[in-house]
Amino acid sequence: MRSGASHFQFNRMNLRTIAQPTVQLGREIDQILEAEEHYGQITFVSAFVALRTILRLRDRLLVQFQAGCRLRLTVGVDLGGTSSEVLEELLRWNCEVFVFHNPIPRATFHPKLYLFESAAEATLIVGSNNLTDGGFYTNYEASVRYDFDLPTDAVLYRQIADPLRPFIEPEGPTVQRLTAELISTLVPTSTSAKSRNVEKRAS
Repeated sequence: MRSGASHFQFNRMNLRTIAQPTVQLGREIDQILEAEEHYGQITFVSAFVALRTILRLRDRLLVQFQAGCRLRLTVGVDLGGTSSEVLEELLRWNCEVFVFHNPIPRATFHPKLYLFESAAEATLIVGSNNLTDGGFYTNYEASVRYDFDLPTDAVLYRQIADPLRPFIEPEGPTVQRLTAELISTLVPTSTSAKSRNVEKRAS
């Protein structure tokens, strides 16, 4: 067992706790994407998204998408955490991208989860790691990785994943499908929020 990761077994489901930087979440996701597995669904949910990080993952995610995988990303723009350059890059992928934003200033979109599902297995990672180089490689972060055998663990999988459906399959007034028009609308809001956040940290 590697230091920084603990393992638990429930029936056939495997549960691991991951402590970064001893164990890097980015390396875990690299291994998932490099496995010879065709995923029917890949979903990333992250409050903050960095351009360099999604470019690292782009080719492998798009290979899955082009092979028929349902690829979905739900991202936040609160506190200036996701730039217009990131949104423009994701728009070019032509997959499902949603932007989550509540206009109430104190209601910050902050979840982070990563889901990979095929007919035979599912992996769900939930923790503090944003989709950034810091969140995936260098920051001190904590997350839990669940690996399910399907269909054996299907009931347990639903029990754990279903409370997260508002993020995995977002809908409602606080989420919108990404478009070029939405990016132009969000840029001033994102920049203004980032400026306020910088001023707050400096005060």
